[in-house]
Amino acid sequence: MTICRHFIHALIFSEIYVLLVLSFFQVIFQSESLFKIGVSKFSQQWKKAMIKFYGYKKCNTCVKAEKFLQDSGVVYEFIDITQKPPSADELAVIVESAGITMNKLFNTSGIQYRELKIREKLAALTKQEILDLLASNGRLIKRPLIVVDEKNATVGFKEDQLRKIWKR
Repeated sequence: MTICRHFIHALIFSEIYVLLVLSFFQVIFQSESLFKIGVSKFSQQWKKAMIKFYGYKKCNTCVKAEKFLQDSGVVYEFIDITQKPPSADELAVIVESAGITMNKLFNTSGIQYRELKIREKLAALTKQEILDLLASNGRLIKRPLIVVDEKNATVGFKEDQLRKIWKR
């Protein structure tokens, strides 16, 4: 009987606690709609700060990089680069933040790179055409791409580079 009573008390107190927390946040945000806006803004800011891992599940290099990040406790959002490649604007930021040349974004060992004879076409393409080409076909992009913001990005997997930048 006492176990049952303790359980009921714990249940009541946990419900009261939840109600108090919810009431607290509603008071802070003045109304339910402001509360929802506040939560929405927080989640938007969190997503902006979250690391984006553009990879491909069948790529051994991506699997190694993902394991490294997981073992390091880094939280990231996985994005299948073949289904949703970064936009041309995002790629331009990645080039800048990773400190690489445009050509280093290409997956030169990839089948599509060879089939489309990109190597022969590169010299004739403008920077914008290169970015547009890469943004249109994620299989042409060297992977993984790991992006946190406009200042930090890596292209490919080099454990020492990842350890220096991403391990926290």
